[in-house]
Amino acid sequence: MAIPKLRNVGKLSQPEKKMNTNPPIGFRTIAISRLARLIIYLAVTSVPMSTSAEIVLPNVFTEGMVLQRDLPVPIWGTAAPGEAVTVQFAGQEHSTIADENGKWLTQLHPLNTSSEGRILTVTGSNKLSLNDILVGEVWLCSGQSNMADSFSPDKGRFIP
Repeated sequence: MAIPKLRNVGKLSQPEKKMNTNPPIGFRTIAISRLARLIIYLAVTSVPMSTSAEIVLPNVFTEGMVLQRDLPVPIWGTAAPGEAVTVQFAGQEHSTIADENGKWLTQLHPLNTSSEGRILTVTGSNKLSLNDILVGEVWLCSGQSNMADSFSPDKGRFIP
C-alpha cells in the first residue's frame, strides 16, 4: 500500500497575514500620554530640592527613658551629611558633625543620679525634644521562666 505524499506540510496554504500590534493613535492613546506626562511633572515638582535631611534618633531614645549614671552616655543618630548637630542635657551641651553617610555620635559626660525628669534636646536642621528623662541605674536582665517568681519570705527568698 502506497502512502500518499502530502504537499505543503507545515506551511499555510494561504499567505499569512501579519497582525498590527500597534494601537491606533487616537483619543485614548493621547489621553494616556498626557496623563503620564502630568504624573511625571507632579512627581518631579513635588520633590523638595533641598539636600537637608531631618535629624533622626534611633528608637532606643524615647521619652521617659533612664540614662546610666556615673558613666559617659553616648547619643547618636542620623542627619544630612556634614550637618552640625547639638545635644543638650542636664546643663551639658555637645556638638558634632554628621559624617559622609549622615551618621553622628557624641557623648555626655558622666551624670549624677536624678529622679527629676529633664529634657534631652537634639538640634540641627530640626529640633527634637525628649521629655521626662531620668538618670540612674540601668539594668538589663535575661534568664529563664523562673525569673517571674516573686521574692517572698514564704519561699525563702526575699530582699531585706
